[in-house]
Amino acid sequence: MVVTDIDIIPQKIKQKPRKIFIFSKANWGRINEDTKHLSATVVTEAESQDSTIQSLWGTLKAGIEKSIITYHLK
Repeated sequence: MVVTDIDIIPQKIKQKPRKIFIFSKANWGRINEDTKHLSATVVTEAESQDSTIQSLWGTLKAGIEKSIITYHLK
């Protein structure tokens, strides 16, 4: 006969805090300039023959995220 004693306690994983950007603390002039440059980049990339929707979406998403992180005052 085998006897086992098991201590079962659920593990709680701590979720890291989310970044919350405050609308009024953004440098909107710089974000607008960066977005205009980004739109020109996406349009020229879309006109090329080897671009896909996924690559265009990735370029747009990465550009917007970079712009928000760069020009948001902390």
